[in-house]
Amino acid sequence: MLKRAATYREIYDAFAWRVPARYNMAVDLCDRHAAQTPGKVALIHDRDRGEPRRYRFGELAELARRAANAFAGVGLNPGDRVGLLLPQTPEALVTHLACWRSGLISLPVSIALDEETLAYRLNDVEVALLVTDRARYPRIQRLRTRLPSLRIVSLIDGADIGARDFHADLARASPYHAAADTGPDDPAFLAHTSGSTGPSKAVVHGHRMLIGHLPGFDFAYEFFGQPGDLTWSPADWAGGGALSMAVMQALWFGHPTIACHVPPPFDPERVYGVLGRHRVGNLYMMATGFKQIRAAPPPADVKLRAVISAGEPVGAEMVEWSKGALGVGINEVFGQNECNFLLAHVPKFMAARPGSLGLPPPGFVASVVDAEGRELGAGEVGELACRSPNPVLMIEYWRNPEATRAKFKNGWYLTGDLARRDDQGYFWHQGRPEDVIRRGRRLIAPVEIEDAALKHRAVANAAAIGTGDPEAHDGIKLFVTLKDGAVADTAVTAELSALLAASLATDARPSAIAIIDALPLTSTGKVMRRALREREAVPDAAPSARRPPPAARAKAGPE
Repeated sequence: MLKRAATYREIYDAFAWRVPARYNMAVDLCDRHAAQTPGKVALIHDRDRGEPRRYRFGELAELARRAANAFAGVGLNPGDRVGLLLPQTPEALVTHLACWRSGLISLPVSIALDEETLAYRLNDVEVALLVTDRARYPRIQRLRTRLPSLRIVSLIDGADIGARDFHADLARASPYHAAADTGPDDPAFLAHTSGSTGPSKAVVHGHRMLIGHLPGFDFAYEFFGQPGDLTWSPADWAGGGALSMAVMQALWFGHPTIACHVPPPFDPERVYGVLGRHRVGNLYMMATGFKQIRAAPPPADVKLRAVISAGEPVGAEMVEWSKGALGVGINEVFGQNECNFLLAHVPKFMAARPGSLGLPPPGFVASVVDAEGRELGAGEVGELACRSPNPVLMIEYWRNPEATRAKFKNGWYLTGDLARRDDQGYFWHQGRPEDVIRRGRRLIAPVEIEDAALKHRAVANAAAIGTGDPEAHDGIKLFVTLKDGAVADTAVTAELSALLAASLATDARPSAIAIIDALPLTSTGKVMRRALREREAVPDAAPSARRPPPAARAKAGPE
């Protein structure tokens, strides 16, 4: 994939995209290895009890062929949408592979969504078949009359009234299946945006999605494919993040990955258990997850080689903690459902700039642009953009040409995130436009305040928002959650206030601090500052300091 070299410039300059005219990512991910090394382990299913179940490439490929035939046997045709409402399971991976090899389009849906959001997303793309399990099937039964396009439900743990038996259908299906002759731009995968900033949209990716992710994956994991490389992510497979940063690309390289569901609430010791049991060398986790696992010390059997994070900036404080506690720094990656691996901060190949998003990985051209798509100079804040075309970019928003057109201007894909470049070309995230805090003419990135708060011994996570005049943003409020065992008292608040006063410029210091039980998160683990702002906008809202606002307790709704 990438040329092995010591410096960023050498690696970057030696890379060139190679996108074939005909391409099927299921064949490239699985069938290629099944033909060459069928006995090699592809997937390790850690069921949290007993021995893990190991799936080899030959077996995985056969299951995908059987599933493709089973889906055709119940009347699905190329272009139909197949939904997955599953935790991390082998059946989820088999379903994706079956869809991609047969021209169907897969849509993973988070198991954490409430029923309104679930119905919205299934209806939005008119899912015809849904693969789920008995634990989640009652929700589908309650929604069934509201899902007019849903013709078939398939359960991975046995048939039920109105639902088929996934494994029984596969057992009856033929193990022979010719993969569809797809092109790189043929739709293969759908993922809804997280809704951290507004209404959720379905992002359409073609088979070239896999090709587009590969160089960034290889780069961020410091040359993936080394002896013993084994990936895992505790993140939900429902988004493109965990699938692309821990599953798909690892399989392409012929290395195994782990399927292990970690149910909420987030348990650091359980995460450490998986890492230690399997000697995981490559971990992908959202920034929120890293802030949560530092609540418990890592055991001695956790031996990581390379770690990446995405979703939100982790901040310099968390990087230093990771170096000391985990023995590795955190390679930070910026990406979206629409455009992943756009930037990467990998100190092994570039000068360390703690807190920055780094530089574009090989194959990517990034910039900061104004509203007309014109590039801005060093130090100027504008919209982070990716040069188009690029294999990693979405094809479109599902049946929404107007929203699709709005994301492209003057040869750039517009991320919607604000950033600036320093005089060395490194990118610094300034937040979403609606999240940036305005104090007079100055724009303050929430992460600047949050990173400072994380230096306090008792703080587990933090989120800062602008308050007061909705136009002037003349106040700042900081919400924090505490580590287990920490007591929410006036001493903690006073200490935190003193720490922030010593760490931040005067205009960036919070005017109020609230200690709450939990921050509102999207289904992919991003902090929903929008929910905090909405809570603050409600007149006379005065929940107890230790109780999160209703928006924080609710699952991600129809964003």
